[in-house]
Amino acid sequence: MRLPFPPYINKIVCIGLGNFIAPDSDEENELLTLSMLRHAAVLTVAETLFKRFGRYIQIIAQDVDYTPDCAMVLSRRGFFIRGRNGAGGFAEIDDKTFVFAPSSNFCLKEIVADIAKPAAMFWSTVLTPEESEKTSRAHQLVTFGNHITSTWNYPIADADTPRVQLLVKEYDVYQFPCTNLFGSVSIYAFRRTSMVNMNQKIGLLNK
Repeated sequence: MRLPFPPYINKIVCIGLGNFIAPDSDEENELLTLSMLRHAAVLTVAETLFKRFGRYIQIIAQDVDYTPDCAMVLSRRGFFIRGRNGAGGFAEIDDKTFVFAPSSNFCLKEIVADIAKPAAMFWSTVLTPEESEKTSRAHQLVTFGNHITSTWNYPIADADTPRVQLLVKEYDVYQFPCTNLFGSVSIYAFRRTSMVNMNQKIGLLNK
């Protein structure tokens, strides 16, 4: 399926894709392999966007777990590393950015919603409050004695807050097949009608 990505995308910002080179070890494990495959997927996305729109796509990445060796390998493959800590990666996000951040373990979507309206996002599927409550509910009942039982909801690190809900209303959503590589994620592409509205607002401001 040919997704209707905005034609003005000029960079991909990757957040939290993981480290794939273990320090002082030649051993491979599942997490390292997942990280390697996720970075490879980013290269595929950049190549696809280049072929479709004929524009160079810059790739920017940030992860607190990057080792120096991992950062060096990524740099050789065309990634621009924006430090292990701080907000360097987030500072690069604007309306021409494709945010690539599946399975985040912190409030990434809330931060992005505060920064800009990216051209596209690839991250965990945004759920309604009802869906979120059901998804985070523990399957095992908690017993308090005297036949009193209750369920509990575990906290969600990258919660779908009202601000996030408001952001994605301006995007077309394409749910990605759930896999061990990315988890339950969706692609969000900025809707064409939203682009027109944004250009009209910019035009009024420039008058």
